[in-house]
Amino acid sequence: MRRWPISAAVALVLVLQLFLPRQAAIGPAWLMPVAQALLLVPLVLSDPVRLRREDPVFRRVSLASALGVLLVNGLDLAHLVIGIATGGKVSAREMIVAAVVIEVTNIVANTTIFWEIDRGGPFARNPEHPRPSEHPDLLFPQMANVHDASFLPCVTDYLFTAFTLATAFSPTDTMPVSPRSKMLFMLGGTVSVLSLTLVAARAVNLF
Repeated sequence: MRRWPISAAVALVLVLQLFLPRQAAIGPAWLMPVAQALLLVPLVLSDPVRLRREDPVFRRVSLASALGVLLVNGLDLAHLVIGIATGGKVSAREMIVAAVVIEVTNIVANTTIFWEIDRGGPFARNPEHPRPSEHPDLLFPQMANVHDASFLPCVTDYLFTAFTLATAFSPTDTMPVSPRSKMLFMLGGTVSVLSLTLVAARAVNLF
């Protein structure tokens, strides 16, 4: 089970945050990237390429980091929407950049959270390790039924799920089956609807 694809995706999002227009950012633009980088570094150093051991503390930190990105991203979107609604001076270019950054961040954050929680986490899903996996949070089409653990999803499967959620605003081929995954789908879909239909559409009207 490889960690580096998730770490690389999170690092990309942290870089993108530096380009978030000030009208959308909550606090200084560098604040969240620096805070998240401080959490990401020990995770990468503990298992830089492959997950060879499970540390409950590091797993909680990783999940808290992803949830923090998701929360701050939602607050950035709310701040931008309020600014637009109250007549704030936001150019069309700034709106489009903000919408892209928020949408990409939403996709990567959801990918990371799905990867961390599904079946008890990446370590539990790996058949090479002794800890048994838990009930699935996501029902992939490759699975015969909700309790079939023969299919082992990879980062690409979770990325595709998060991408289709963000673009279709609803489940497509992968269904949420746990309460926490359903809540994540609701939150991710709401952020995508607002960032694409409200912010991006408003930016197009200004051109």
